[in-house]
Amino acid sequence: MGNPTAAFFERLKEWGISPRYRPIGKDQLLFAPKEPATFVFVVQHGCVRLYRRGQQGREVVVRWCGTGHLFGEEALTGTVYQSFAHSVT
Repeated sequence: MGNPTAAFFERLKEWGISPRYRPIGKDQLLFAPKEPATFVFVVQHGCVRLYRRGQQGREVVVRWCGTGHLFGEEALTGTVYQSFAHSVT
């Protein structure tokens, strides 16, 4: 079937969008809710935790993203991010 991440990047190039690569270290906040969504992310290595804060301030994990996973799709629609994204490894 091929690599879906590579296919995604090829499609972006067809649309005239150039992907940028940025290494992200462990334990970094990538974005927070209500921030303008400007980037779509693809995990090349490691793990990212997407979470929201519950009514009493507790973390509620929305999704775990590992190698090859895409997140931050809100940027494709020009909205704001809906969750926190935090690099774990």
